[in-house]
Amino acid sequence: MPHYYFHLRTTDGIERDHEGITFPSLDEARTDALSCLFEMASDELSAGRLTNLVGIDIADGQGTVLASVKMGHDPDDPNQPHPNQEPQDSNEGHAFIHGRDGLEKS
Repeated sequence: MPHYYFHLRTTDGIERDHEGITFPSLDEARTDALSCLFEMASDELSAGRLTNLVGIDIADGQGTVLASVKMGHDPDDPNQPHPNQEPQDSNEGHAFIHGRDGLEKS
């Protein structure tokens, strides 16, 4: 089974994963990275801290980035605030994950 490394991207830079983890496929690694990203952001936000998380790059053993999941705003909605900004008129917010195959809204 392939071994993948989850390099964490923050506004401060990249934290490299030196251990990695084995998954049956890149799709399963991506699903796990997405879950990890949301969990980390949720933990920070529920503790009352603004998150500096940007995303996770999924790399192979040679360091080639095979896929990425990213937190951010919807590029098609100019009124959508960045996740670190408080919404102006609404209590509702969305997280957008930019995957290799496009934008997925959660």
